[in-house]
Amino acid sequence: MWLRIIIFVVIIALIIYGVRSIKRNINDYFSDADKEKLKRDRADRDRAEIVDLKRDPKDGIFRPGGDKKDKDQDT
Repeated sequence: MWLRIIIFVVIIALIIYGVRSIKRNINDYFSDADKEKLKRDRADRDRAEIVDLKRDPKDGIFRPGGDKKDKDQDT
């Protein structure tokens, strides 16, 4: 009886550990991908042919913005 309970608890613990490990790996992958995308976006802003567009509040049309300040935050 006790052997069954111990085996059941060990199996449940292994499953929980595996799920947590998979979740951690997936989160790390997407975190790294987001950081790489942010680096690419910042590098693109420095290029001369890239124009920042801002929405005009009067008519809602996107027009080129004047400043090229980086407003993104690192997390």
